[in-house]
Amino acid sequence: MSDTTEVAVQEDSLLANIVLNGDLSKLHPDEKVEYYNRFCDALGLNPLTRPFQYIKLSGREVLYATKDATEQLRRLRGVSVTDLKREVINEVCIVTAQGQDKTGRVDTSTGAVNIKGLSGDTLANALMKTETKAKRRLTLSICGLGILDETELETIPDAKPVKVAVTERLVDSLAKGREEITKLIERYTPIVAREIIDTAGLDMAAAKTVEDLRVVYQSLKDQCEAVEREEQKEVTKKSFAEASKRYAKDYDEKNSTSTSTDTDSKQHEIF
Repeated sequence: MSDTTEVAVQEDSLLANIVLNGDLSKLHPDEKVEYYNRFCDALGLNPLTRPFQYIKLSGREVLYATKDATEQLRRLRGVSVTDLKREVINEVCIVTAQGQDKTGRVDTSTGAVNIKGLSGDTLANALMKTETKAKRRLTLSICGLGILDETELETIPDAKPVKVAVTERLVDSLAKGREEITKLIERYTPIVAREIIDTAGLDMAAAKTVEDLRVVYQSLKDQCEAVEREEQKEVTKKSFAEASKRYAKDYDEKNSTSTSTDTDSKQHEIF
């Protein structure tokens, strides 16, 4: 067998191992990065935010989804939660989340957390965690991804995170990293302070590595989302104030009509 044929057989074997078993452990670190890159591209996710991480599970090395993965998928696929149901069975809190995507596809997933012996803030955090787990599992399921979410890892004893050497190939190039930051700037320019945008632009231009760009991207994203949350709070306050005014007006009008009717009735009784 020639060297070329032997290499081809080895590559086919590796590919078969990935396809049939989902095992990435035999890949070279650079190949893992390349696989990671392509996986993100296929889903339309931004690899700068590290939406997936590697983990060793039952002798196999696989990817699991982080918070950034489900957040991006929800936005891209238009996934919305339409119903949440909570119940406690044998001291295990179970939340069932139902939702649909922008195509109308409907799916249901559950999240479960042991709450035995918990109270106060610890119990409250466990209840919120159950809801988060259900929502994230719903997102992955409705998007057709049969992979673990990070909220599930702590209940799997043999799950061990795997560190993969992150090279410049985590994204195709520095140019692509800058492209992702530019998209973020364009998206938030109408609502954030010019100073934030200008600083991000300067930091992006000064970045020498993909890791530098990741820091710039995450910092800008955090600041922009904070501004967005504050704006949403103001919108909510304004809506509440307007609703309160309408309620007060309706109440006054109703009360005035009722008073007028009572007066007419009393006058009728007098005559």
